[in-house]
Amino acid sequence: MISLNANDDMVGDLHSYGIDYEVPCEDSSDDAIVVPENQFHLTDEEKAELFSDIDPFTDDGDSGIKHFCDARSR
Repeated sequence: MISLNANDDMVGDLHSYGIDYEVPCEDSSDDAIVVPENQFHLTDEEKAELFSDIDPFTDDGDSGIKHFCDARSR
């Protein structure tokens, strides 16, 4: 169990978290998420080589981090 002994500095910092009601909200009426286009493209041969050793659909037991590291080390 973690014990947190708050001092005055720490409590002051806690008040800076949360919603800032003084700042206007962005217009999010369309509920859309904008994802920029990927600027990195692999050829079919590069994809085949990458996926021959790494199967991204398997569970690596580490939320995909091992798959990512394996792909980066290639």
